[in-house]
Amino acid sequence: MLTYMTLLNTLVPISLVVSLEVVKVSQSYFIANDANLFNVKTGQKPIVTTSSINEELGQVEYIFTDKTGTLT
Repeated sequence: MLTYMTLLNTLVPISLVVSLEVVKVSQSYFIANDANLFNVKTGQKPIVTTSSINEELGQVEYIFTDKTGTLT
């Protein structure tokens, strides 16, 4: 019984991490192929370079620039 509990203890977190990565990759796929994010002027769709982009979306509330165009 102790061996079973030890194996199960490490198996569940590893499978959870794998499941989360699969979800992140699938969400990145949907972001890259979203028709509403297609730029008509340049003819480009979004380029997803990281699997954690869905966690980073919505974190920026305001973007400030000065007259030289420097982002703050």
